[in-house]
Amino acid sequence: MMSTIKESLHSVIEQLDEEDALCVLKFTQNLKKEIIKSSLSEHLLADPAIKLPIIDYKGFRAVQPISGKGIPASEMLIKDRK
Repeated sequence: MMSTIKESLHSVIEQLDEEDALCVLKFTQNLKKEIIKSSLSEHLLADPAIKLPIIDYKGFRAVQPISGKGIPASEMLIKDRK
């Protein structure tokens, strides 16, 4: 059984032409992606073992690579595949 909001939305969508319906579909898909991204960020922020950079939703801030000792993993993979 659909809620009255979903029924209302369904009746409005039924009246849209294909172009407008496509715009609504794209909007809802983008909205769903943002909700998932937001939910994931909230979940990660709640985990004390994970440190997320503070961002302004324009992207992650740039970070400098760290240097380690030994052979880089990428080089080891290349050697293993040869």
